[in-house]
Amino acid sequence: GTFTPLGAGCWAALAPDDSRRMWFLDNDHRNLTFIEGATGRSWQIDLSRAPGVDGYEIYHPRWSNQLPFLTMTGPYTEGRFWNRVRGGGAGVELYVGRFSANLSDVDEWVRVTDNARADFYPDLWLDLGTQPGVATDAP
Repeated sequence: GTFTPLGAGCWAALAPDDSRRMWFLDNDHRNLTFIEGATGRSWQIDLSRAPGVDGYEIYHPRWSNQLPFLTMTGPYTEGRFWNRVRGGGAGVELYVGRFSANLSDVDEWVRVTDNARADFYPDLWLDLGTQPGVATDAP
C-alpha cells in the first residue's frame, strides 16, 4: 500500500467500533480533527470550549470503549511558551464528554476531578449494560 498523511498533530485515536473513523489533536491542543476512513470526510471539534477550560489548551484526549464518550485533561494555563501543555499546573482536571449522535460536537461535559493537583492520562471504560450503584433488585 501507500502512505497518505492525513494531517499533523498528536494523540491520534481510532473509534472503538468498526466505522473506520479516527481523530488527532491539532498542534494548538484545542481541536480534534476527525477523519472518516471510508469517505475521507474530515471535520473539527473545538474541545477548548468545554465549561471550565475557557479556551485554554487541552491534552490527553482519549476515546472510551463506547463511541459517544471521550475523556481529556485541561485547562493548561501555566507556562511561558506557545505550548502551555509543558507547564502542567495544579488546575489541570479530568473531563468526560459525550459526542452528539453524528460526532459533530460534544453535547455534554462533566468535570470528574476538582482538586489542587494536576490530573493526567485519563481512561474511560463503560459498561452501558449496567448502572453502577443500583442494586440488582431495584425497580
